[in-house]
Amino acid sequence: MASDNVVVKALSNRVIWASRQGDAPLWPNGPTAEMYVRGFVRKPGMGSYVRVGGSDMDNLHQVEELFSTLSWVEHHPQDPKPGNTYYQAWVDDESIFSAFEGACLLGALDVVEVKKVRVRKGPHGLELYVEGGNPQRTNTVTAIVDNDGLVTWYPGTITPALDLAKATVKLA
Repeated sequence: MASDNVVVKALSNRVIWASRQGDAPLWPNGPTAEMYVRGFVRKPGMGSYVRVGGSDMDNLHQVEELFSTLSWVEHHPQDPKPGNTYYQAWVDDESIFSAFEGACLLGALDVVEVKKVRVRKGPHGLELYVEGGNPQRTNTVTAIVDNDGLVTWYPGTITPALDLAKATVKLA
């Protein structure tokens, strides 16, 4: 994965990092480093995802290929996680890659949609979801990088990291 592309380099660095971590979970009840890196293959059922030539993405080489076709621009969100750098890129409509955003901000939902929001325990802790939600085509791809490499990436705009376990629930 030798490249001058900052996000391709970050992917390569994370793969190297993961190969050095061994079989231990990264945190209690968490994935191994290898499983974490395999999660970079974004396919339906994972929220936001990418299709390649009309088929589901199925390997890291496709992730690398997507990243290498994009021009990444650094972004500075209002509430960045310390130590992370944020990048975004544009996927052309003519690309073999089609990106689908399977998340939105709660404040963007209308009153009817808010009534459909539920809470569940997902692979990263508590999460909000809408049963029967429909991911929407997007041209924006976001990548988040730290000193060890790629932290995560997903189709769609930069969204803040939240800990729902610390959210207030009204007992009405």
